[in-house]
Amino acid sequence: MIAHVRYRIVDSLGQGGMGEVCLADDLVLHRQVALKFLTSEGSESSEQLLTEARAAAALDHPFICSIYEVTAIDDRPCIAMEFVRGETLERRLRRGPLPLAEGLRVAEEIAEALEAAHKRRVIHRDLKPANVMFREDQHIKVMDFGLAARLPAADDFHHDVIIGMGTGSQPVSGTPAYMAPEQIRGEPPDRRSDIFSFGVLLYELLSGTHPLLRISVDATFAAILNESVAPLHSRVSAIPRSVSDVVDRMLAKDPVERYQSFGDIRRELRRLTVDIAAPTAPAPAVAFDRVTSDRSAGLVGRESERAQLLESLRRAASGNGGIVVLAGEGGIGKTRLADEALDAARRLSWQTLVGRCYEEDGKPPLIPYIEILEAASQLMPPPMFRQATGPSAPELARLLPELHRLFPEMAAPLELPPALRQRFLFTNVREFLTRSCRLTPLLILIDDVQWADETTLQLTQHLAPALVSLPIVLVLAYRDADATGPAAKGTLQTLLDRARGKTHAAAPVESVKNVLAQLTSHGQARTIALKSFADVDVRRLLTVLGESTPPPRIVQAFVQQTGGNPFFIAELFRHLNDDHRLFDGQRQWRRDLDLANVDLPGSVRAVLERRLQRVSSDTQRVLRAAAVIGPHFELELLEAVAEVDEDTLMSALEEAERARLLKGPSGRQDVSWRFTHHLICQALMSELPALRRQRMHLKIAEAMTTIAGSSRVYTAGIAHHLYNAGRLAQGERTARALVTAGDAAHAVYATEEAVQHYHRALEVLQDAGDAATRQITQELLADLLGLLGEHAAAMEHYQTLSSARDVVPNAVDEARISRKMGTLHWQSGDRSEAMACYQRALQAFEGSSAHVDTAQIYQELGWAAFRSGDNRQAIEWSERSLESARLALIDTPSPTAAQQKAALATIAHANNTIGVALARSGDLDGARVQIEACVTAAQELGLLDVACRGYANLGVLYGTVEPKRAIDVSLTGLEIASRIGAASLQSYIYANLATAYCSLTDRCETEGLEAAQASADLDRRIGQLDHLAVPLIVMAQIHQCRGELPIAQKNYEEALALAEQAAEPQLILPCYDGLATICLDRGDRVRATHYMEKARELSERTGLDPDSLLLLPFLS
Repeated sequence: MIAHVRYRIVDSLGQGGMGEVCLADDLVLHRQVALKFLTSEGSESSEQLLTEARAAAALDHPFICSIYEVTAIDDRPCIAMEFVRGETLERRLRRGPLPLAEGLRVAEEIAEALEAAHKRRVIHRDLKPANVMFREDQHIKVMDFGLAARLPAADDFHHDVIIGMGTGSQPVSGTPAYMAPEQIRGEPPDRRSDIFSFGVLLYELLSGTHPLLRISVDATFAAILNESVAPLHSRVSAIPRSVSDVVDRMLAKDPVERYQSFGDIRRELRRLTVDIAAPTAPAPAVAFDRVTSDRSAGLVGRESERAQLLESLRRAASGNGGIVVLAGEGGIGKTRLADEALDAARRLSWQTLVGRCYEEDGKPPLIPYIEILEAASQLMPPPMFRQATGPSAPELARLLPELHRLFPEMAAPLELPPALRQRFLFTNVREFLTRSCRLTPLLILIDDVQWADETTLQLTQHLAPALVSLPIVLVLAYRDADATGPAAKGTLQTLLDRARGKTHAAAPVESVKNVLAQLTSHGQARTIALKSFADVDVRRLLTVLGESTPPPRIVQAFVQQTGGNPFFIAELFRHLNDDHRLFDGQRQWRRDLDLANVDLPGSVRAVLERRLQRVSSDTQRVLRAAAVIGPHFELELLEAVAEVDEDTLMSALEEAERARLLKGPSGRQDVSWRFTHHLICQALMSELPALRRQRMHLKIAEAMTTIAGSSRVYTAGIAHHLYNAGRLAQGERTARALVTAGDAAHAVYATEEAVQHYHRALEVLQDAGDAATRQITQELLADLLGLLGEHAAAMEHYQTLSSARDVVPNAVDEARISRKMGTLHWQSGDRSEAMACYQRALQAFEGSSAHVDTAQIYQELGWAAFRSGDNRQAIEWSERSLESARLALIDTPSPTAAQQKAALATIAHANNTIGVALARSGDLDGARVQIEACVTAAQELGLLDVACRGYANLGVLYGTVEPKRAIDVSLTGLEIASRIGAASLQSYIYANLATAYCSLTDRCETEGLEAAQASADLDRRIGQLDHLAVPLIVMAQIHQCRGELPIAQKNYEEALALAEQAAEPQLILPCYDGLATICLDRGDRVRATHYMEKARELSERTGLDPDSLLLLPFLS
């Protein structure tokens, strides 16, 4: 589009109610420019604006954005300006404050630009981070001199406004949060007004926090006019007091008390830069947030813990990252210590990302990682986020649907069998983090891990091995219920413990403990345990809170009442201080204070209830509605259920935030309100009668349905609230919502969460819904229980289904259930009952048109025959499976995509079974041809899991005769297994590699042992005990060759126990042989003879030849 004879518009850079900014080509001078079209509101205002622009155009300085021309295009006022590549300082600060040295350098460049402007009698009037560009070369450009009042803004609060300030005052323009007091009063601004705005900007630049920003414009104006600013060094302990003093002077309320020119400021900044370049003492360590309303105070205690965290950052910067677990009871300071690490990482220009787990039901699985991805999409520059996302975008969009909008061109996600989908998703999350940390190191915090769902724990375990060699630190804040012993009767601790008691059904505390212990034992995580404060630390904390040293008796009283928990100390201090009970008229500690007898709340719960009583009844009513929604909520949802008008609602939220009961949204992208502590939410819920709670749950579900539509987050929430509404909600609707939530959880491989939803759905369906829906749900539940290894529970459901279908017979359904029951019997070791179930299913399927189901039962029988050592029968059953699967593709009219995929997968598995049966029969050439053909077909069809199994089987075939070729195919298979996240297959292939390396004697004790150990570690981690014997035997053989007989014997004995339990003779024989050899080496001929005799008997019984035995198991 041609905008003018000189300019051709290329793109729109921004648009708002006050105008538009476009990128354009200058056709005369062959350069890119920014065109700012201004909305005309009358000739007088337009002329005044253009006069200001002409004044700014007279500025010529390397740190000021140049104005080339003031003109009009199509009767629209227009300014042609320099196009600056980079990002605004506002966007840069979303990633955290600048390091001190860099911040002072940037500040000096801004001051130099403003000094030059002031010398030309041009004042900015609207200095703020959004009007400073951080260029690609790390220098700055100050933008919009005299223009900001007429340009579009980025959001609703930081927009430019024109405000009349009382009778007779002239309207003033500017951004409220950065206006000087005299601007707010309607007085004419001058150079010193820019200095005040610069002081606010510098404070934000170095701390990451605006010192005077409040919840509303009026509150912000009141703070600018009346409130003192917390010293910068008290907010960030690493900042020297000298820097803080300079900023304080800029922020003086009276212009006379400020610096009078930017020349003075530049000299001060230069002096500070020189001073901080000299070595300084380390900043004091910190661990607990002081309780001033503006969080201006620093932190106290935890010197050792802080040092350990910073050491983890140092090691990660060198590529040795990992997991750090901050463990301790609630209120001990874990999150605040993590915040200190986040601040430190930001000062090092790391990317910091935060997610959290939640105690209440109704949250989607993987919620902390969803929040981490969401934070990355908001905080990382778009080109960097796109590069980090890369080919993982389609899979990550399962967690963050917003990616479809950000990357509309992304491909569809890869279709994989259900058993592999979760691993593939996990692998893509890992690859995203790997690419991200190559761009900038990462510090990731997951808070409240004690409430993690099972899927979150599994993903964390999946990531752990990779983190140790990446510049990533993953901090897990974990509330350890056992971190403290029983408190004395009547203390705050005792009563708080009594108030707690909600457990997360999806992931019991023991599960979380076990996962963290496993990560630690494998060297993939280190734990920093935070203990209660000792007396000396309690005294230090009270000294900081009270700004004077307390008497020893008061220190002891606080220790006895709180158990040294810093959160409880601070809460008790707040309450007593608010009631004027701690200090006398001279602000001295009351020496006659007796905490044992004073009328104080007996627990933190009581403290919170007292704080609730101090807010209005309207606010309490709003908070009770919010509490039923959950510990965090969105304003739109609360508006729909709170039953108050908009003004009352907003007033209530503002009052609750001032009372520190709620924390409002932290920025443009964060739209959620949060209770500052979950106990507040629990206290509010306890005030509601049961019937009232149920009615509110139902109303919340209705509001979620209206607001969210198909949102996956609200899918779980709707189900949760309908279920908790009890019989007030229609049973059939509740059941449908629960099944939908279960399906959604299962779609992202969150099996535990899906089981919970299906359990609840089945409970509701006992009284509501038709029998068919109940049976479908019960079968889904049984299938997932079987995947989780809960065989008894799964079998019980299958048996119930089988009995129910006896009433209304359905041959196909009955046969399918019988087949699944047979698989459970086989896995539990009851092979006779398994075969009986298979035979019943076979009788029902034979002659039916259910070709896929028939093919699947044939395949099960073929695999059972192979595992039993009947290779001929295995081939016969597999060939029948092939025939039925092919019939499904030919005879079924218009087969669905799912039917086609199931048939093709069955064909591939059957071919694989034929191949391994041929191998066990001695026809290695025929086996190789069959499996190689299977691999080729599987790759063409995109069946990566089948192809991977084929590569594993080829590795077994080549292992003893062509070890180098075995290594090649195994590495190919390992790459595919890693790509799809199949840890089970990775373990098999690592064992193959170990055997192949051991065939090359020069690589046995190094790469062979490492591969075997990797296989064993994976088997233990995922509970794959039927394969664990294989790497144990390989490791035993290696240690035996090295003369390390005790280690070899231990490995053989563990492997033998596993092999005997699985009744796998091909694994039992090498254990007998190895143990017999060790006994002979030790001179114990009796035991050696015992093992040799057992081996002979087993060989005769099974027909296996020990000399031609293949140790490694085949996969079907």
